[in-house]
Formats: sequence, C-alpha cells, structure tokens
Amino acid sequence: WSIFAFLTMVIKLYRYKPECSSCPYTHVLSLIQRQSKVNEVLVRITAQFCGGSVFFRLQGQVWDFGLASGHVGLSYWTAYGRCLSWLAVPTWSGFIIECSGSLFCGIASALIFDFNLFVKISVHLRILISAGATVSMVLMAFHHTGGFFQPLLAFSRTFGCVGVLREVSVLDHIIVYWIGATVGAVLSTLATPWIKKLIQLPFKP
Repeated sequence: WSIFAFLTMVIKLYRYKPECSSCPYTHVLSLIQRQSKVNEVLVRITAQFCGGSVFFRLQGQVWDFGLASGHVGLSYWTAYGRCLSWLAVPTWSGFIIECSGSLFCGIASALIFDFNLFVKISVHLRILISAGATVSMVLMAFHHTGGFFQPLLAFSRTFGCVGVLREVSVLDHIIVYWIGATVGAVLSTLATPWIKKLIQLPFKP
C-alpha cells in the first residue's frame, strides 16, 4: 500500500497545478494571503465537498460491478453509517496528529520546492523527496487517525462512519480532520518564511 501511495503522490506532484487544488484549506490560505475573497472561498470549498461526495458515490457504483475480488461488498461497508472510522485516539490527540502532519507536510513542501533555497537539486529529486516525506507522515499517523491531512479526503472517506475503538461524533470529525488539518496548514504558511531565514542565516557573509 505504501509503495502505491508513494507512486500516486509522485504522479500527483508531476501533474500539480497551483490554480487547480482539491484541498479546501488552500483556499483558506489564499484568503489569509488576500489573494481571494470570502465569497469565492466559500463557493470553491462547497464545490469541492459536493464533488468529493459525488465522486465517492460513483466510485461505489464501480465497486458494485465486482471487477476485482476486493471490490465485492466494498460500497456497502464504506457507506454512510456503516463504514468504520479511522479515528482510534482521543479527539485532542487526533487534532494534534492531523495538525502536525499538515504542518510538517506544508513546511517540507515549501522548502523542498524553493529553487532559490536549494539551487542544485533537480525537480525530479524534489518530487521524490516531497512524496517520501508525505507518505512517511501518513504511515506514522495511519493507525491513529488514518493520516489524511486533507479535510476533503477525510470527509469523503470517513464522515458519518462508526467508531470501532471509541465513539466518533460529527464534532469529533470536524475538530480532527477539518480544523486540525487547516490549522496545521495555516501554521505552516506562517512559519515557513521564518524557517527559510534560519536556513539561509549560516550562509550569509
């Protein structure tokens, strides 16, 4: 699974376009940086959640064809109210994990793809390092929260799911996966400029 996730991340980074993002908190960051208006952000985030819900429903219909043995019954067991939640830790722990993962991935990505900070590294190596860092964080959080670090992905996959090791309410889901990941992304945006200055400081004459 980790190898497949790594390859998927590599492909995603090669196809990445700043103006086309499926992650809701990118629009929140755009709002904080005064690059977007509130109404634009609300419309885009709403469209993302609607699109994620529709796509997951269509994916379930594809699973119902039973093209692979792993697809049999999958749409039933991943449906709202029957699926199993990935949140296996207290809400405050889940918040810290998702927030920290989003924070680390945001800072790592900003540093890795700063061509002025690291001049001699090729774009291909940057993509491999970034994908490896992200997948590593996902694996570390996997058995605790699922390691989503992305509100839309967590919403499509786990919203309304039943807790296994503990009860998971809608509020728990929002705090951990929506607020946690978004706060981490905001903190990474605020912290990155300071970290870049610290990195560049030893090299200044």
